[in-house]
Amino acid sequence: MPKRDSTHMTAQRERILQAALGCIGAYGVEGTSIAHIRKAAGLSAGTIYRYFASKEDLVVAALEHFSTYETAVPIPGNWAEYRAGLMKEKRPTGLSSAELDSAMLHLMAAALSADYLRAAIRPVIERNLAEQRQVVEALVKAGGIEIAGTPEETVRAVAAVGIGMSWLAALSGQSAEAAAEEAAGIIDRLVRL
Repeated sequence: MPKRDSTHMTAQRERILQAALGCIGAYGVEGTSIAHIRKAAGLSAGTIYRYFASKEDLVVAALEHFSTYETAVPIPGNWAEYRAGLMKEKRPTGLSSAELDSAMLHLMAAALSADYLRAAIRPVIERNLAEQRQVVEALVKAGGIEIAGTPEETVRAVAAVGIGMSWLAALSGQSAEAAAEEAAGIIDRLVRL
């Protein structure tokens, strides 16, 4: 068997993670099988198990991989830049906005009843909130915005609006883009410029 270089191995792993996220968006966490992921990735089950010991390991790896933020992200100069950054994918998934929203909503819903997933998603949420709080604190300190509550309350409200609008769009048939635009309008009301 030929040896695989690290670039090939990294590309294979990324391909599996993207396929897993797409399947989670389509079938949910419980409904997704290794067979679904194998087919979507165009790989053998053996190849998938070479990288991941179980479906649970693969689901957690996909969650962590696609929620990893770049380090040392520059602080936006104003609220409009901050808001635009919220709507931008941090790591390309190859999924449409609606597919990505569906995958993330399925992951959050599954975390309510799956301990392994709850343990994995909690630090992702905490890290995201902490990073966003630093941005809001910097914007307040620079005089770019005024907020009614604390930076923590503001970022929790922003997260709640974004997640809530994603749920509403998924359940009502509204497009992900329309929901994002509506969420942006609501988020703008949280600050005074």
